[in-house]
Amino acid sequence: MSSLIVRGSRVISPEKIMVRAPNWIGDAVMCLPALEVLRAQYPSSETVLVAKPWVTEIFLHHPAISRQVVYDPEAEHRGVQGFWKLVHALRAEKFNAAVLFQNAFHAAWTAWWADIP
Repeated sequence: MSSLIVRGSRVISPEKIMVRAPNWIGDAVMCLPALEVLRAQYPSSETVLVAKPWVTEIFLHHPAISRQVVYDPEAEHRGVQGFWKLVHALRAEKFNAAVLFQNAFHAAWTAWWADIP
């Protein structure tokens, strides 16, 4: 059985994984093989993709993704109040692992505030 190292602790077969998609279409396409590996390593995990609206269709029917949460910083998640709305929604999901394909501090900051290891 594969394990995942999360914040210095080992998690055996995480039940619910949050995947933060890249913001750009080309980068999103490039992460598709990694999603397949993630699904192969953790086939029983629920994998929830968090993505901006313009990249969600790339992942719409991908077998590695259980469902999507649309992150829209131009509308629903705009500004500080919108950021906290997203954080509270993600925290309520009770994820026990995060995979961040977006190489930005904001993605890590969001996962940290949402208490996702």
